[in-house]
Amino acid sequence: MPFVYFLRKIMESVPTLIGVTLITFVLLKLAPGDPIYSIIGERVTQDRETMIREQIDISKSAWPKQYVRYISNIFKGDFGSSYVTKQPVIEGFSSRFPNTLRLAGISILLAVFSGIGLGIAGAYVKSPFFEKLLMILTTFGISTPVFWFGLLLIYIFARVLGVLPASGMGDGEVAYIILPAVTLASRSAAYLARMTRTSFDQVKHARFVLAARARGISSQSVVLRHTLKNALIPVITLIGLDFGSYLNGSVLTETIFGWNGVGSYLVTAISQRDYPVIMGGVLLGTVIFIVVNIVMDFLYTLADPRIELK
Repeated sequence: MPFVYFLRKIMESVPTLIGVTLITFVLLKLAPGDPIYSIIGERVTQDRETMIREQIDISKSAWPKQYVRYISNIFKGDFGSSYVTKQPVIEGFSSRFPNTLRLAGISILLAVFSGIGLGIAGAYVKSPFFEKLLMILTTFGISTPVFWFGLLLIYIFARVLGVLPASGMGDGEVAYIILPAVTLASRSAAYLARMTRTSFDQVKHARFVLAARARGISSQSVVLRHTLKNALIPVITLIGLDFGSYLNGSVLTETIFGWNGVGSYLVTAISQRDYPVIMGGVLLGTVIFIVVNIVMDFLYTLADPRIELK
């Protein structure tokens, strides 16, 4: 059943992928700017410009043929090559995606443990001081721009205290990922804390929870096995959406901290009008969210056995 469901979802996603590529292709063609000047500069003879346009096939007179050719090449595993670096698009993303995956994985773990932990505490700890503190922390995390929070962390921990590097990836040392991971996780943790608290408040007074307490089950078991499991549905949705956006490349975070990932790669491609890389990035992002949604459907069934995959 899960395999059949997965296969059906993949087949249903094909029209979505084609539609996304078509819309992106048309918008890139209509957008101002010309990639030819990023390739050979502005001072170039007309003959050389014409020759380069024919070589990379960016003439605006044959959009339908170009799109059909692009789609047919995708089905062959050819996503084109960068106009600027001449590197195949699939190699450009595959070399940077592990860096983004590493940052996204650590960030989502930080967000999940801190956000859900604060949310559970907020639902059970009856203290006016703690409630106000939780409100301040979550409001700060939600309302603070990521780029400002990242610069603040750099100023405090890199410049003032000098205990962490300001940017870069180093040789894989843990110190280099702490600031970007905390920056990226801050907003998700705040949303998760509020979502978890609200969901717990709705579930903890349900009849099955009260019945579990009446049977003498320990408070820890009631929270983990009964309340948490039934309160996870909206939380799983939020985690999946945030993790999908992280995997697409957190543009601001990667740019601020000089992280060589998918986000910084796309920023450079957009500034250079590097159409094949931009198309590849949009396609990668669409595939990521399709896979994340399918995984979320399976997690729903684990959290609530009453949910069936159909």
